[in-house]
This record gives sequence, structure tokens and C-alpha cells, in this order.
Amino acid sequence: MKISVIIPTLNESTLLQRILSNLKEISDSQTEIIVVDGGSTDNTVEIASEYVNQIFLTAKGRANQMNHGADFAKGEILLFLHADSILTVDAFDKLKELMKESDCVGGAFQLQIDSKKYLLKIISKIVNLRSRFFHLVYGDQGIFVRKKKFVQIGKFPVTPLMEDVEFYSRLKASGKTVILNEKILTSARRWEKEGILFVTLRNWLLLIMYYMGVSSKRLEKLYLQVR
Repeated sequence: MKISVIIPTLNESTLLQRILSNLKEISDSQTEIIVVDGGSTDNTVEIASEYVNQIFLTAKGRANQMNHGADFAKGEILLFLHADSILTVDAFDKLKELMKESDCVGGAFQLQIDSKKYLLKIISKIVNLRSRFFHLVYGDQGIFVRKKKFVQIGKFPVTPLMEDVEFYSRLKASGKTVILNEKILTSARRWEKEGILFVTLRNWLLLIMYYMGVSSKRLEKLYLQVR
């Protein structure tokens, strides 16, 4: 079973080497790694070229980049990873085991924010409870899906925000999904740069507004105003 790992990037030179070296360590010959860059002005592409053969340049926008990578992916399973996240060997093996032996159409991992700060540990637990009970998943949890199902349900919607939430909602409605107990480790840089409480409250506000039917363009405008 071939797995295609798709990583959208935009000026990720600081952390990209970490995820690519991690993937080289935990993957096998049946794993394809694809980097899709949205116009980086640093040396992201140069770093990627040292680790992978599949590098695509396209218009920026995470949904657009992930869809572009998926179009060229040869794997039966697509795994979408953010450039600031890494997987353990156990997590990757569990993904392969699940998708080989079950009728699951896709899923995600539990989240662990890479920080020793107590508040961020609490936020990680809240995120995992939310995804476990409400099946509400963000892209930093490492969404995976069978490629045929990905195409069938219309790929990621090309919107400024919430493309991951909307896609996973459609994925869940299309068949059996699983939140694996294994965790994906994601960088704490966003919380540390903008403030833990600020980022958390902003995310909750945007999510509530999304479910109230506020358009993605208005959400993006609000997001940019409160950054």
C-alpha cells in the first residue's frame, strides 16, 4: 500500500528540515513525499530539494497547494501534514495498519503541542476531547484519506479559512473515519508568537462564526484584523 505525504509550504525554512528528516526516518520505499510550495521567498524549496524528488510550485493557499499535490500523488492513501508537525514511527505504522485492514475512509491523529507549558498541555487535551467527541478536526492533526474518496467528495474547498474543517466534515459524512490514539507533534510557534489565550480565543471565535454561516471571506478579513 503506497502512501503519499503532501506538505504545503510557504517560507518554512526554519522547520521544514525537521519534518522531512523525520519522514525519511519513519517511512519506507512505499512512501512518497511531496512538497507543494506557494511562493516562498526564503530557501524552503532548496531545503526540500535535498530530501524529496517531488516539489511543485503553485499559487499560495493551503487548500490549493494540497489539492495540487494530491493531483500528482501516486499513493492509494493521502496524508496531509503541516510543515511544523512531525509523526512518530508508531503513529505512521498505525496509520498503515488501519488503512490496510479496515473499511475506514480516512481520519486524523490526536494533537500534542510541542511545549512543556502547562497551559498548552491543557489546550492539547481540549483539542483531543473535541475531536474525539465532536469529530471536529483541524489540519494540524494530520488528516489522511483514501485518494479515491478524496476525489469523490470534492477535495479541499479552496477557501481562505476552514478548508480543513469543511473537508473533514464531508469526509466523515461519506464513511467511517477514525481519530487514532497516536499523536502528531506540532510546533508551539503560533501560540508563543501571538499569545496562548489570544490564539485559542480567536480560533474558537472563528469556528463559532463558521458554524453560524459566516462566509470564509469575512472570516479571513476578521482573522487578518486580529492577528
